[in-house]
Amino acid sequence: MKLKIYTNEARYREIYEGVLNMATNKLVHVRTAAITLCCTERHIYDMIKDGKIKAIRLGPRGLRVVSDSVKAYIKKNVYKQQ
Repeated sequence: MKLKIYTNEARYREIYEGVLNMATNKLVHVRTAAITLCCTERHIYDMIKDGKIKAIRLGPRGLRVVSDSVKAYIKKNVYKQQ
């Protein structure tokens, strides 16, 4: 497995594309959800397992995250200063 090294510009472009996909598509890749939440793919898989976000299995290896569940997770966990 090759390690992908990002320049800042490439990283921001990938984040931007992920956010656009979240706005237009109903299902997104686990990697896109991880980039959107600034976490690892493993953490996304754990969140799916815990029921925090929803996903759909596409065959034995394919998995897509429901973008509305990621948006709901973000909205639910916004830090509110008192």
